[in-house]
Amino acid sequence: MSLCGYISSTGSAVVQSQSAINSIINIYMFGPLLIFVGVLIVGLLYQLDKKYPAIMKELAEREARGEL
Repeated sequence: MSLCGYISSTGSAVVQSQSAINSIINIYMFGPLLIFVGVLIVGLLYQLDKKYPAIMKELAEREARGEL
């Protein structure tokens, strides 16, 4: 935020620059979109559907041996 001109203060007489206000607006608009795209990419690359049968088989084998 400081790179965009945000002025941090505990007082009430601080006026933010227009670039700081625009940066805050852009973070609220595009931040969730960037997070969603990141989660989508990770979800597509993880491919749990291919691993799920092997996981369930291993869990069933452990349960049969009494290791759970």
